[in-house]
Amino acid sequence: KNIAQQPWFSNTLFVFVADHGFRYTKESNEILREIRIPLFVYDPRDSTGKREGQVVKQLDIVPSVLDKLRYPGPFTSFGGSFYRPAAGFSVNKIFGVHQYVDSVSLIGFSPEQDKLLYYYAFPKDSLLRNNLLPLKSTEAAQKIRRLKAFNQQAVNRLAENRLDR
Repeated sequence: KNIAQQPWFSNTLFVFVADHGFRYTKESNEILREIRIPLFVYDPRDSTGKREGQVVKQLDIVPSVLDKLRYPGPFTSFGGSFYRPAAGFSVNKIFGVHQYVDSVSLIGFSPEQDKLLYYYAFPKDSLLRNNLLPLKSTEAAQKIRRLKAFNQQAVNRLAENRLDR
């Protein structure tokens, strides 16, 4: 209530996001519950109160804020705006396994073995009980390529200390 009276309040976009806290073990099958965190944006000028169920990652925050602010200039980001209709996804690495999660699946890929380790139909199988491997699917191959490309870009740009497009 106090800050709502401040002159800058109506021109401020508030972003609230948590950090990860891990309790996950290799024996647990609750990996998605452990990596999920709350994220919400409050815009005093927008009273719609929309709730989205799409997959987003922390890297999506900056492009989303710039999109919301209608920033017209160029910028580089590994994320995308969650205000634009697109298939959201997230990547992470746990115990050496690279994971890709989107609105229909969770895959685990081992770069050392160059092998898909698991493929779950998430969120339909939210407890991750039915590993769909072996899977004959071009969809899985496309997701692995996307995961590899994301990781390659991140590693190369960090190693070369560059953020250009």
